[in-house]
Amino acid sequence: MIAATVLLGTVLLTLSGCSYYNSTYKGSTAYAVVPEGVKTKSKNSDGSDYKKNGEQYYYYSYNFKWVLEDGTTKEVSWHSQESANPTMLEAGSYVKGEVSDKRVTKGPNAVSEGDIPAKVLEKLR
Repeated sequence: MIAATVLLGTVLLTLSGCSYYNSTYKGSTAYAVVPEGVKTKSKNSDGSDYKKNGEQYYYYSYNFKWVLEDGTTKEVSWHSQESANPTMLEAGSYVKGEVSDKRVTKGPNAVSEGDIPAKVLEKLR
């Protein structure tokens, strides 16, 4: 009885871990049109402004509407790396990335219109 309970618990924990991993880290290739970015001040955990060597750090936030290669869509946000002078993505340009249900796992990287599958490009327009 104890062995069966331990085995069942192990199976349930494994399934739960796999589900979490797949929804958080397992990305699929997707494309998006870059929306307007919002420049935001970086903050410390206590809410104060984050500064390094006296310089205020910032990042850009984007709310992407991704189109996967199979034609399905996902809304997943992303923000740039923090720095004193972060680089903004060009609004209206196209990007490619790996996107899970919860986050952008790789990218986004700029792509030209010709590199986007026709089915996806149709949905992006």
